[in-house]
Amino acid sequence: VAQAMRQATQGLPAGLRARVDLKLDLPADLAPAWTDEGLLTAVLTLLVQRAMERSLGGADGRPGVVHASAQVRGEEVELRLQDSGPALSNAELQVAFDARKDADGVPLRLWSAWRLIQNLGGKVELLQPEGGGSTLRLCIPKAPAPPPAVLPAPAAPARARLLVVDDEDALLRLLADALSLDAEVATAASGAEALALLQQGLQPDLILCDLMMPQMTGIALHAHLLAQGSPLAGRMVFMTGGAFTPEARDFVDAHSSRMLKKPFRLATLRASLGRWLEAIKAPAAPGPG
Repeated sequence: VAQAMRQATQGLPAGLRARVDLKLDLPADLAPAWTDEGLLTAVLTLLVQRAMERSLGGADGRPGVVHASAQVRGEEVELRLQDSGPALSNAELQVAFDARKDADGVPLRLWSAWRLIQNLGGKVELLQPEGGGSTLRLCIPKAPAPPPAVLPAPAAPARARLLVVDDEDALLRLLADALSLDAEVATAASGAEALALLQQGLQPDLILCDLMMPQMTGIALHAHLLAQGSPLAGRMVFMTGGAFTPEARDFVDAHSSRMLKKPFRLATLRASLGRWLEAIKAPAAPGPG
């Protein structure tokens, strides 16, 4: 956990580091956590950046402060991120981990981190201490003793090639980190960026694409590939938090076997991708659905 936190702070924007004082109180002998360090680093980067952004521009004019502390509690490592931002309302506390979007259509920022921490076997909660600010409390299981090796590991199979497309930057990075454990992952932050990568010669085995995005939606990207006669149109699967237009609802109904509804568990995502990849490889199945 301590190493993941230090790596997370190195990935923060320079402007934040210059304007907010980040205090780390991490014991040198902190027990390791039972999780993938790369994925935990990505989650902590998101949460630390949120805490620092909340701490900018205090009403009293003083520099913002974020205090990160950790300790071992029984079989868990507890990590706390306390910011110096404004006090949270009860309404904000109630929707902090909601997968829905706010009035401007921006996804609420903590839901993906909450879901991934759960997939790591841990838990996360948002607290409001007296005196303002907020505290994120994460509990991550301690690492168990490794089992004895009795057989040599089998040769690793060829890794699948994935293209992940999503306009939400934090979710895009988290998905890339999670899926890179099993596959070679390329990312695109828009449908247009994905199309440019494909035109430059990228040949993914599967495209995991958000359905609703500004400018070029996943539906529009699929239609373009279909019009070009590209087999990649049949290798697209879609993430959707809901279909909000008649066109989108018709598309979801027509391609229901290719849909992955948000929010989803990491284990569900991996299992679904495995099933779709197997369908693509099958001689009688030209696409995932």
